[in-house]
Amino acid sequence: MLNVIWISLAFGLGLLSRQLGLPPLVGYLIAGFVLHFHGVQADDVINEFSEMGVTLLLFSIGLKLKPSSLAAPQVWGTASIHTAVAITV
Repeated sequence: MLNVIWISLAFGLGLLSRQLGLPPLVGYLIAGFVLHFHGVQADDVINEFSEMGVTLLLFSIGLKLKPSSLAAPQVWGTASIHTAVAITV
């Protein structure tokens, strides 16, 4: 029963953030932070929902990604610098 309350809270905050002109993801994140701050422990159902949410988020980002934008010099330059720093540190 508590899972329904936690998911409803996240849904409600997602709707509220949408009404404020922000992405619903902001509301979901706020709900997660608030619940964690109050000591709520996620069980298997909540963990499954969160993993599905992250998977769907990454999938939707992939759908919006334009392969031609990956060929930009800024992308290659930033990636090269990041790789060099990660290797040397």
